[in-house]
Amino acid sequence: MIDLTIHRQALDRNIQKAREGGVVIPTFENMKHPETVPEPIRARLRGVGLWDVDPLNLFRITWKNEPMESGGLYRAVPNYIELPPALTGVPARIIALVGKWFPTGCHKVGASFGCLAPRLVTGQFDAGYHRAVWPSTGNYCRGGAFNSKLLGVRSVAILPAGMSRERFEWLSQIAGEVIATPGCESNVKEIFDKTHELRQEPDCMIFNQFEEMGNHLWHYQVTGSAIAEVFEAVKRPGDRLSGACFTSGSAGTIGCGDYLKEVYPGLKLAVGEALQCPTILENGFGDHRIEGIGDKHIPWIHNVKNTDMVIDIDDEDSLSERLDAKAAPALVNIAVVKLPRLSNFTDFSALSRVSGVSVAYADKPAQLAGADLIILPGTKSTLADLRWLRESGMEAQILKAHAAGTPVFGICGGYQMMGRTVSDPDNTEGGGSLRGMKLLPIDTVFRPSKTTTQTRGTLLEIDGVLSDLSGLAVEGYEIHMGETVRDASAKPLVRLLRREGEIEDGCQTENAFGTYLHGVFDAPEAALRTAQALAQKKGVTLTGEALDTHAYKEQQYDKLADSVRKSLDMERIYRIMEGKA
Repeated sequence: MIDLTIHRQALDRNIQKAREGGVVIPTFENMKHPETVPEPIRARLRGVGLWDVDPLNLFRITWKNEPMESGGLYRAVPNYIELPPALTGVPARIIALVGKWFPTGCHKVGASFGCLAPRLVTGQFDAGYHRAVWPSTGNYCRGGAFNSKLLGVRSVAILPAGMSRERFEWLSQIAGEVIATPGCESNVKEIFDKTHELRQEPDCMIFNQFEEMGNHLWHYQVTGSAIAEVFEAVKRPGDRLSGACFTSGSAGTIGCGDYLKEVYPGLKLAVGEALQCPTILENGFGDHRIEGIGDKHIPWIHNVKNTDMVIDIDDEDSLSERLDAKAAPALVNIAVVKLPRLSNFTDFSALSRVSGVSVAYADKPAQLAGADLIILPGTKSTLADLRWLRESGMEAQILKAHAAGTPVFGICGGYQMMGRTVSDPDNTEGGGSLRGMKLLPIDTVFRPSKTTTQTRGTLLEIDGVLSDLSGLAVEGYEIHMGETVRDASAKPLVRLLRREGEIEDGCQTENAFGTYLHGVFDAPEAALRTAQALAQKKGVTLTGEALDTHAYKEQQYDKLADSVRKSLDMERIYRIMEGKA
């Protein structure tokens, strides 16, 4: 399965480099049974943080790390959590391994080790010459870059531009080079295309997780053993291990299913894939927003003959009913543009709870017909969704509706799209610059730093349809990467009180409004006044009561907290969090 041919000269150079860097490479046995880790290494680990760039953390590539940020050693049983029937609604006990306590916070650091280590200890990979190339949709290349750093190896991380900014920021400190390919989680081909380019460079060695048997073998040996140990530790008389379920990313983790089927012959093995891209089920195409699932091909290392069933997972499962609902016409009809990477959908919940108001999500131009207000919501990728808005015909329809008198309101990323330009000089969202919708006299530039803050403020004097909102107190939060500048003559929308003082945020002109404030409609009077203003424009009367959305949320959180406390051993969870369990 794995070529173990020795390249003597390169191996000798690797050994010398490891000695100079104080690198000791663990075995799979150390990872399965960390009680076998030599005592001198265990003693030194007491002074090392979990995420520290220290070769000793190679010995923390195990499911058995103590749940501690620094100085922890090992537990007798792998980290896990049990989801009881009272919480899940199904009679079976469900056990899930917890990968948070790996270095990098993900078990992919183990899978990437399983790919690199055999090449390194055979000399097939020359640490003084080669670059380790890690193509991935995120966590695998993070693990590969981390291992490379610990082992003193140069690395190249390749991942889609649509992945989180946090991943890119972290990789910029760890990897030798970071390459962002077009697209999102599902755009695996684009990653392969870039990999093919690099394969032509003689010093590049590609560690493609979809075909590297080291990925499969690590999970077969280490993860399979961990699951079996957990089951044996928690089982009760009469219990049996009925099934194991994994998602379809690289199919590496599914390798532990092969191990489990050998140990528990009656076990059924299930694989989950995104409904939006059902490759195994229907050879499908499309994309989705589930990080950790890559699509559009079946990996070489997936033993499909050992897979008993495939389960489709809707990436909008918690939102699907709300997003797909075709609301009946009402006194006031509000259309929220259903961007492919829509986020913060709760911004509009308060509007939907006003009697006589319909809030529907639109992803086709015809669905905007008859809207009294069009809202452009927040997004996980402004540039990508702006391109979609343009290519789908939605932009043209929004501009047509606005020209006919329909107000347009943008929040966060939607606000950015409504300006003249959106630029990304620091490659925060994949780089480049796009023309905006030109509804507002603003320009946005993305920066690596992210604004995240709770804030409150007051809506300023508002012109046009929403003038009744003038002077209303608002409260919410900001979470965005961009810096937006208004023309000097342009009117702001809201005055916000931040930690550093008061600022004027947003912009308004000719029934176009925009702000970075999430929750602008959550204020008790905001949703009602908005609905009444839109109704008045149509010549109808809308009455009702304002819903205090903040109070409602707190009530729901209290209900959830009560349910969790009744269903889970909270004292034990607190002990685990504190590293005392």
